[in-house]
Amino acid sequence: MFAMLPRFAVLARARYALVLFALLTLHSRAASADSVTAEALFQSGREALDKGDVKAACDRFEESYRLEPKPGTALNLGNCREQLGQVASAWQRFEEAAQTLPADDSRLAIARQRAAALSGKVPKLLLRLPASAQGWVVLRDGVELGSASLNLALPVDPGPHQIEVRAPGHAPWRAGVDATLGAEREVVLAAGPPQSPVAPGANAHAGSASSSRHTLGWVLSGVGAAGVATSLVTGALVISKSSTVDDECVDKRCSPAGLDAAESGRTLSTVSTIAAVAGAASLGFGIYFLVTDDASEKRAGSPRPRTTVAQRAALGVTSAPGGLSLQLKSSF
Repeated sequence: MFAMLPRFAVLARARYALVLFALLTLHSRAASADSVTAEALFQSGREALDKGDVKAACDRFEESYRLEPKPGTALNLGNCREQLGQVASAWQRFEEAAQTLPADDSRLAIARQRAAALSGKVPKLLLRLPASAQGWVVLRDGVELGSASLNLALPVDPGPHQIEVRAPGHAPWRAGVDATLGAEREVVLAAGPPQSPVAPGANAHAGSASSSRHTLGWVLSGVGAAGVATSLVTGALVISKSSTVDDECVDKRCSPAGLDAAESGRTLSTVSTIAAVAGAASLGFGIYFLVTDDASEKRAGSPRPRTTVAQRAALGVTSAPGGLSLQLKSSF
């Protein structure tokens, strides 16, 4: 038994090696696929640059660099960014190329020279955060900045930039600033106007109540419409059975068909009456909920409470010749 333990250990190690080999193979294939895609994008970017489509060339170089960050791609990316006037982005790529190229590479001198030529042209933007700021979120051009990026002059591309501050209990504060070549700009951040606190879930509760009332109104209306339709159908059948009774019953004597028609007519008449009353009531209440709900929504911005609408709406069922009458009265 003890002699077999080393064998199990060997098998376990072999399986581990196979799994590791499979993972390394998959990773190698994925990296190879990325490398092929990156090369194709790089060549496509070169073609676009030769045709004068600098914007397309930059986009393709950027994606190629993301998949495979080669220093040659960084040099081409810096070149096309500079042609677009994005001197900060171009300076960044030239610096990255200079830091990754080997010392004996002839392109190293070019990368350093291009970066040095742009360093004095790069605009800088300093966002000054007040010492009293607590929990502020600062965004530059829609991108959130960490605390280390504040109170420090950082390179940006020339052109307009949008600054936004989101402070707890305040409306968003926004400011625009234009960065110019070689200039440093400073923006003192501030909070927007105070906002009145809103009870958690208040709006959700109001919206939920309104939605439930609206849904109930439609459900009752649907049930009521079905009841009225049932009443009409059974009413038509009662008329048909009554006609059969008239044909089959003479001098208070009825044939079997007449007796059957009379019995069915009485049953159908009862069903028709119940369906009519229930349908009319459901339909009326459904309309009531829908009307009062819509009126309440129209008064959402009014200081008057929702109960004002309910006090001005009334639903009633009254007797009328040949049946019941449903009345809904409402004032707006």
